[in-house]
Amino acid sequence: MLFNLMWLGCVKYGNNVAPFVLVWAIVHLWMSSKPWQQLALVSFVTFVGIFVDTVLMHAGFFQFPNQGEIIPLWLAMMWLSFALTINGCLSLLTRSKVLQWIFGMVFAPLAYWGGISMSDASFGQPFWLTLMVIGALWSILMLLFFEVNERLKKVESFA
Repeated sequence: MLFNLMWLGCVKYGNNVAPFVLVWAIVHLWMSSKPWQQLALVSFVTFVGIFVDTVLMHAGFFQFPNQGEIIPLWLAMMWLSFALTINGCLSLLTRSKVLQWIFGMVFAPLAYWGGISMSDASFGQPFWLTLMVIGALWSILMLLFFEVNERLKKVESFA
């Protein structure tokens, strides 16, 4: 539920929500039973997400007012919020690569569509193409994120 609030806050109120997301991330990591493992996962997912969305922005799939070289802070904070869910509410996907793939293919494009419709951002490519590209990328990203998570759980130094 907290992720949904942060997502909605980022979409509706933009960068103003960044401090709340950062506080949530700090508390989440502090309360984690394996904070260094969680920090590694959250950092990886956040940076990969920022990179992928920045590439999509430069490829013309997303357009933002006052567009810079990387995605806006509020979208980066959405990636941070999402990263915090992998060992939380999304942990039920851990055992099924098929569900991870489906989740990425179906629900990620819907989330982007909802976010775009409620924010001052827009799609810069045809709607159907944008959703197909997002779905294809996210289906791969979900598999990658859960694989990295499983590998981090096996690393002794994080134990």
